Amino acid sequence: MLYYGPKSLPLVAFGYLALNLLIWENGAFTIYTILPPLLNSIASLAGAQYLHKHIEPISRPWTLQVLAHFGVGTLLTSTLAGISIIGFWISSGLHPSSVFFPSLAEWMLGDVIGISIVTPFMLVIFIPALTLLARNGIQTVLRQNIRFLKKNLLFLFDLFVGGSLLVCVVYLVFFSSFGQTYNLLFLNAIPVLWAVLRHGFRAAVLVATTIAISGLASVLYLDESTRFISSRTDIYIFQLFTMILTLASYTLGTAIDELRRAKKSIERHRRELEETVRHRTMELVQENAERRRAEDNLIRINDMLEQRVLERTKALNEARLHAENMSEAKTQFLQNMSHELRTPLNAVIGFSQLLTREELGPIGQAKYRDYAQNIHSAGSHLLSLVGDLLDMASLTGEERPLQKTSLNLRTLAEEALSMSKPRADAKNIRLVISSHDTAIYVEADQHRLLQVLLNLIGNAIKFSPENSVIEIHLSQENRDAIAQIIDQGPGIAEADLPLVFERFWRGNRSDISGVGGMGLGLSIAHSLIQKHGGSLSLENVPDKGLCATIRLPLLAHRAASSDAKTAHKTMLS
Repeated sequence: MLYYGPKSLPLVAFGYLALNLLIWENGAFTIYTILPPLLNSIASLAGAQYLHKHIEPISRPWTLQVLAHFGVGTLLTSTLAGISIIGFWISSGLHPSSVFFPSLAEWMLGDVIGISIVTPFMLVIFIPALTLLARNGIQTVLRQNIRFLKKNLLFLFDLFVGGSLLVCVVYLVFFSSFGQTYNLLFLNAIPVLWAVLRHGFRAAVLVATTIAISGLASVLYLDESTRFISSRTDIYIFQLFTMILTLASYTLGTAIDELRRAKKSIERHRRELEETVRHRTMELVQENAERRRAEDNLIRINDMLEQRVLERTKALNEARLHAENMSEAKTQFLQNMSHELRTPLNAVIGFSQLLTREELGPIGQAKYRDYAQNIHSAGSHLLSLVGDLLDMASLTGEERPLQKTSLNLRTLAEEALSMSKPRADAKNIRLVISSHDTAIYVEADQHRLLQVLLNLIGNAIKFSPENSVIEIHLSQENRDAIAQIIDQGPGIAEADLPLVFERFWRGNRSDISGVGGMGLGLSIAHSLIQKHGGSLSLENVPDKGLCATIRLPLLAHRAASSDAKTAHKTMLS
């Protein structure tokens, strides 16, 4: 039941009942012969189930905790068995109730002694051996034991000495005439202590069980003339002595086993630590050697790297000189191309304009006048494209720095409006400038900033309908000068606003206006404003059109004056 648990109850109960009927009751089959063994089987099951759950004696070694669980299981089994059977006797009238507690004490004493002695012996000796025998067969078990005995001659010597000592002590204490005359029970501690100190719990089980069975056999089964204990009280005392000796030997053996396991564990950990230290030392030696090799390699690589840096520096200097030469050549090329392309285009535009106005006399055919107008328009468009391309090329290269001077933004805006007026008049568009301040000074390159204003005003004229108004609003806010060009055109889709400053982006405005272009004007204007430290943004104005906003830093003294004006207005308000 300890090994198999509750599954073994039917077999144990049947075997217990059969043995009880055959051996003790001579085959009498009555309720008084059936119920006691059945109740005893159930009580044994309860104790065995407790031990089966808490100590698992087959799969792990005995410890003091396991021994404590074993003691609880023993008391549980004997108590249940005694209460059930003695209660059955009293209810059946076999014994009066006055003898209940003495009978219970006697029953429990016998069960506790028997279970404490026999159960560990079965767990340590028989159950593992039977399990090994069932798993491997008797020949394998015998070969293993013989091999073990051959390798452990010291164990054979201990077995011989211990067995001899045990036989001598048992004979002297229980069976000799000297032992029957004098109380020599204390001598039983000698073989127990020797076995426990030499071999721990297993030896304690063997020796204590042998002493207990021999003593109880001599007390219970020898003739009264030969046994040294005869009274019932003395028998109880001897049973208690036997149980105490057995349990003490179990406890001592378990403690010694734990000490030995702890010592072995410490020794194993010490060996593992020494092995770890040895391996770590070897690894450190290898790491030091590898580090020295790495340092040597690093020095060699550093020398090579310095040499490569020198070579690379020389190559970069040569590449820089070549790039500077190429940049100078590009600048020269752009200047030459600017002159070579714009000169003939200006001539084409001028002569086509003379033909269109018929300043030297009538052409004669109206068709020729239309052709001259087409030549003038195409030449002007081509000149604009060539200018945008050359400006973009100069912006992406290493152009000369901006020639910044102090400029009045209103004066520059009026100049841009004056230059853009002919194009606006052609579409009957009115140009309006508004400003609260007559002087808004910025530090900028006059030519470049004028180019930006002309570009933005030209775009506004290009995409505004006829008979509309374009407003140029100038103001200053905190430390910024602000110029806003607001047209009445179709505006730009909100999804396209983040793309307007990309090169060659045209969107759908050209399709609406019917005017071509390469999409470079806004990109050039954006780059120029950024070079001035400002910003350019576009946004749609409800019920109007598109608003282009330029923000440039005010001159330092103008910005200070603006801050003073703002503070004064705040105090007045």
